[in-house]
Amino acid sequence: MKESNNLGNSIFKGALWTVLMRFSVRLLGIISVLILARVLVPEDFGLVAKAVLISGFLEMCSQFGFGNALIKNQDADQHDYSTAWTLAIIRGVVIGGILIGLSGYFAQFLKEPALQPVFCVYGLATLISGFTNIGIVDFRKKMNFHLDFKFNLYLKLSSFFTTLTIALIWQTYWAFPIGILVKEITSVIVSFTLSNHRPSFSLKRWRPLFDFSKWMLSYNILSAVSLKLDAFILSRFGNEKELGLYTVAYEVAGTPSAEIAMPVARASLPGLSKLNQEPDKFRQMNADILANVLLITIPAGMGLSALSVEATALLLGTQWSDAAIYIEILAVFGITRVIGSTSVSSLIAYGLVDMLAKLSIAVLLIRLTCLPLGYFLGQSVGMTLGVLVSGGLTMLMYLAIQRHFGMLAIGQLFRQIWRLTIASIVMYFALTLFLVPLPLLSALPTAVSLLIMVFAGALLFVVCLVTFWLCSGKPQGVEHTTISWFMRKLPRQKLSAS
Repeated sequence: MKESNNLGNSIFKGALWTVLMRFSVRLLGIISVLILARVLVPEDFGLVAKAVLISGFLEMCSQFGFGNALIKNQDADQHDYSTAWTLAIIRGVVIGGILIGLSGYFAQFLKEPALQPVFCVYGLATLISGFTNIGIVDFRKKMNFHLDFKFNLYLKLSSFFTTLTIALIWQTYWAFPIGILVKEITSVIVSFTLSNHRPSFSLKRWRPLFDFSKWMLSYNILSAVSLKLDAFILSRFGNEKELGLYTVAYEVAGTPSAEIAMPVARASLPGLSKLNQEPDKFRQMNADILANVLLITIPAGMGLSALSVEATALLLGTQWSDAAIYIEILAVFGITRVIGSTSVSSLIAYGLVDMLAKLSIAVLLIRLTCLPLGYFLGQSVGMTLGVLVSGGLTMLMYLAIQRHFGMLAIGQLFRQIWRLTIASIVMYFALTLFLVPLPLLSALPTAVSLLIMVFAGALLFVVCLVTFWLCSGKPQGVEHTTISWFMRKLPRQKLSAS
């Protein structure tokens, strides 16, 4: 039991470091988007999004998951690491060569001749990325998340300053591809600086790596098609402005979910991997991780959805007002992404990578049904609603699969999250029906009124949640865990102050 608690603490600390990393990276990203939204126009974002549609697709569908394979294999040695590094280089050369060699064809396919040199830059960046030191995998495997934090922060800082400098001086979409190129060069340099591991060229262990990674490759190919389907539909049937609005809205709306779910999923993989032979402990920890993540992401997503118009006006400016409807829908969709991200880590940790690949087929079929149908019925907004519906169905499927394999106790999870779900819904309707239409608030500056509404919504959520918890008899759950954690911290603060 003590060992399980220690592992839980390690995951918690790792999640905190990773949340800090993601928050720092996302903060820089949001600042970058907010500044660029005032320098560039939606059409610029849409143009680059078309290039990313193809380059990002090739990147995603060629991810073998070698890093996850090394984390899953607790006995991986120097040969395993060197083989993974060599295969990553080969992948980078192949994908980079395709982007550069077929750049003219891709530009012609997208009917944007200006994108040909952009594809060449993305291809060069992909080629360089393959040389990143594979030793950085140990930052997560050994739960040295402070090093993982440093590595990713340095990468983001390099692209942040490069992108903004180019955009502010020349006001061109070239800021995006050059920022990515500088980021990948920084990745190689920093990875060899922070990690003492020195890989060599080797293919000695390619077979055992592929036994694991073949399923990850299948999953990533199908996931790439699924995740790029929305951008593909808007690229082919919409216009650049719609694609630009949707792309930026997706970035902004995903902040509450992505900055909590992704770090926890990243931190939980090595911890849960140590429990894959102990189903009861795995099931307990999996439910606790999900419940604690949803404690933040459900109210944050519902709150952003309720205040989408005000948030868009303040963060992006008046020229992006049409993005508000997308943010309103995608903020709720972000909640479903939490289940997806954590479920993927759980399935990998439990050794069900093959099932993950099979599930991705079902996810693709769901999105192939919902997104085109949504666009046919309601164009870009209808497609966004289709994204939300597909996210909800995918979430239910992931939960059902985990329950089937004994990885997650659904009843236990429900008992932990029903109160916070209702409290979030109460907060949402209080904001949309009473606070947002209030004439007194609408007369105030946007920043002031938004701050008041955020504070009021958060306060209402906490009051409702604590009330429901007290009326339920103070059961064990996320409320009890959170309150106990704060109570343990209070005496220490008083002692240090004295």
